[in-house]
Amino acid sequence: MVNRQNLWMLHSLGEAYGTRPSELMGMETPWGAWQIDQAALIVGRQVERELEPAPRQPGKEQFRDPRGLRAIKTVKIKPDGTW
Repeated sequence: MVNRQNLWMLHSLGEAYGTRPSELMGMETPWGAWQIDQAALIVGRQVERELEPAPRQPGKEQFRDPRGLRAIKTVKIKPDGTW
């Protein structure tokens, strides 16, 4: 059964070895090869986007409560380095 984790693995292996996921699986028909390549590409790109760190906003830092993850204060730092 092909699931998201398997498609991500196929996508990663294909990129690492410079080959199409369908070639790794030994697909015999062009239609089946196209389908598995497309599915691996779509899922692979989704996972890559999820793994990218969130962009940071310059000049705006959040401090966390050491006992939890909720922000306790948002501080805007001026270009001269003062608050």
